[in-house]
Amino acid sequence: MLKVTIDEQTLEVEAGSTVLQAAQRLGIDVPTFCYLKRLPPLASCRMCLVEIEGVRRLQPSCATAVADGMVVRTNTSLIEETRSSMLDMLLANHPLRLPDLRQGRRVRASGHGDGLRPS
Repeated sequence: MLKVTIDEQTLEVEAGSTVLQAAQRLGIDVPTFCYLKRLPPLASCRMCLVEIEGVRRLQPSCATAVADGMVVRTNTSLIEETRSSMLDMLLANHPLRLPDLRQGRRVRASGHGDGLRPS
């Protein structure tokens, strides 16, 4: 078993567990877009980035294996700024125009196959 500390909460996990899985076990919400439990991690959306003590750059929690003694932060200002920038890039390059999402408005699926509608 490996010991990991995430947002000042300590947990023991099995070897091979990811930081995302450990965070979920602690009830810590780390946003993801490309993560699917039954598929290998892509780490392409970069929404699940976290800070790991002793590591210079933000790391994707979905593709980073827990190491014994690892200390992780999921909610720093750098992470929030980076996630916001990544979301802006994802929306700017999306094939559909989604201005409501950029403005923080709630949207729902229309149910008619023609995309999202403001709710």
